[in-house]
Amino acid sequence: MRKPLLIDLTGALACAALWSADWPTRSGSPQRDGWARAEKSFTTDNVNGLQLLYKYKADNRSRGMYSLTAPIVNGFLITYLGFKEMLVFAGSDDNVYSVDADLNRLIWKTHFDYKGGKPQSKASTVTCPGGLTASAAMAGSASAVFSFGRKPPKKGKKSPVGGSGFGSLGAFFAVSSDGYLHTLNTSTGGDLIAPVQLVPPNSNVRSLNVEDNVVYAATVGDCGGAPNALYAVDVSEENKKAVSFATNGSGISGVGPAVGTDGTVYAQIASGHGDLAGEYHDTVLALSGADLKVKDYFTPSGDAAASKSWAHAGVTPLIFSWKGKDVVVAGASDGRLYLLHADSLGGTGHHTPAFRTEPIASTDKGGEGHGFRGAFSSWFDSDSGTRWVYASLSGPPNPAFKFPIENGDASKGSVVAFKVE
Repeated sequence: MRKPLLIDLTGALACAALWSADWPTRSGSPQRDGWARAEKSFTTDNVNGLQLLYKYKADNRSRGMYSLTAPIVNGFLITYLGFKEMLVFAGSDDNVYSVDADLNRLIWKTHFDYKGGKPQSKASTVTCPGGLTASAAMAGSASAVFSFGRKPPKKGKKSPVGGSGFGSLGAFFAVSSDGYLHTLNTSTGGDLIAPVQLVPPNSNVRSLNVEDNVVYAATVGDCGGAPNALYAVDVSEENKKAVSFATNGSGISGVGPAVGTDGTVYAQIASGHGDLAGEYHDTVLALSGADLKVKDYFTPSGDAAASKSWAHAGVTPLIFSWKGKDVVVAGASDGRLYLLHADSLGGTGHHTPAFRTEPIASTDKGGEGHGFRGAFSSWFDSDSGTRWVYASLSGPPNPAFKFPIENGDASKGSVVAFKVE
C-alpha cells in the first residue's frame, strides 16, 4: 500500500445555519482543517484588492493579555430580525457578542455573572488571566449542524429541553470564567438549558470543539489550582456530567483538541505522562469521544525536546480524509511534521509514523517560542487531485532545510505549504 508522503513546496431552514457559509469553531471545523469550502470569490487576480470594511469596538474589559477571542460565523440564520449572518465572539470580561456581519450592528450581547464555587480570580498573569479565554463554538459537522431540532434523542433518553422531542433552536457554546458551559440561543443569546460545570473555575481554556452533541474544552497553565486536562460533556444527556482526562504535565498543544470523522478525539501533549503511553513528549493521543479513554498514541522517536514554558504553545493535530480513512498531521518540537494513520497512529511500537519530514522549523532552545504554532490548514484541489497542507512557523525556519520555492526572508515567522502524495 502506498503511504501518504509530504512534499514541501514553499517557505434545514429552522433556525439552523447552512454549513456552506459557516465558520463554526476555531480553525473552521471539528477536524481543525481551516478550510472555507464554500469560498469561491477570492482569486490570485483579485486578492490584492481586499479592503477593510469596518471595525467594531466591544465594551469588554481586558484581563491580562486576553481581550476578544477569535470570531465564529453563523452564515445564514432566521431570527426575529430576519435573515442574518452573525459574527460571534467572546470577551475576557465574561461577555459574548453577536454582530450583524453585513451591517456592523450589535444583534445581542450576553454577560455571565460569576457563580463558581471558588472566588473569582482578581489577579491576571500571562498564563492565568482569570477571565473568559475560549472562543465560542457551534456544531461544525458537514452533515449536521447542532440544533435541538436536528435529530431525536438517543434511545431511552429525554430531550434536554423537555417534552418528547427536541426543540428547534440552534445553539452557541461558551465557557465563562467560573467554568460553566453555556448553551446559548443563537437568536437572543439567552441560555437554552441550565449551564453545566465543565471545567474548574478560573481556568485558562483553549478554544472549544463540538461534535455529535459533545463539547470539548482543554485547560492550560495549571490555573485556578487545577491541573491541566481535557474535559468533555454530552449536552444531549438528561443528567449532564463532565468527564476529564488529565495530562499530568503541560496542557494540550495548539488551539485545542481535534475530532476525527468517526468521533475520535486527537490531542497532542508536549510533556507529561499517562498510564498507557508512559512519558509524553509531543505525544499524539487518540481518545474515545464519550469518555476520553486512550485508544492509541504516537510518540516521536528521540529525546524529549518539549518545554513547559507558556511560549511553547505547539500546534493542534489536523485530520483529513485520504482514500476513505482519516489521516492525522502533527508537528513536533524537533521541527518535523508527521503523517499518521488514524487506525494505527505509530504502529505496534507507537513510534513509527506513516511519514515524517526533515526538520523544517528551528528547534526552540532558549524559550523564544520557535516552531509550529496554532493550527494547520488543509484543502483538496479537485481539479488536480492534490491535497494541500499549510503550517505556520514562529521564528526562522531550520537553516539546514532548503525550500524549493521561497518568498523572501522569514526570520520572524512564515507559512509553509506542502502537498500530500
